[in-house]
Amino acid sequence: MRLNLFSSILFVLALEASSYSVRSPTPPQNKVSNERRTFLTKSATIAASAILTIPIPSLADVSDGNTLPEGALQFSRALKAKSDWEEIGKTVSTRGSELSKDEWEGVMGFLRKLYSVGDDMKGISKGMDPTKKKEAEKLIADFQTVIKTADGAARGKDPNAFMILQKKSAEDLENFFLLLQDVPDEI
Repeated sequence: MRLNLFSSILFVLALEASSYSVRSPTPPQNKVSNERRTFLTKSATIAASAILTIPIPSLADVSDGNTLPEGALQFSRALKAKSDWEEIGKTVSTRGSELSKDEWEGVMGFLRKLYSVGDDMKGISKGMDPTKKKEAEKLIADFQTVIKTADGAARGKDPNAFMILQKKSAEDLENFFLLLQDVPDEI
């Protein structure tokens, strides 16, 4: 909205400036034609300003189905990260010493994304009851600390240390998702 308003102001100023800067070498025919020209110029300016200030609808509207609501999107990212993290763990455990430099860099890039999943987990935990929320905060803090340490192991291309940290962080993720379950154990 602000950009549209700014562009319409610039348009009005440009039209006003052009009416003053462009002078015809001969004086106008009569006063009536000059007033008519001024009226038409100002009318066109006002019409253009009104058109340019119409707000543009957003492109990703939840009601249109283009995106998920924030909470569901956070949950979706955390769930996807959990499954991807398990796959990376399998890959490093089977091919750890054979991984190339580019593959280790890919793992480090994923670890940065995985660290930000901790922020999504914090958003998800806002709706938990106080006792579960406190436990979730501890799990999230531990998870992010382990991910930082795993980045160092990946940077050093140490598959054994990396796998120990991967298993610990995967366990933290699993325990976090267990906190979200509301079904009693007796059923």
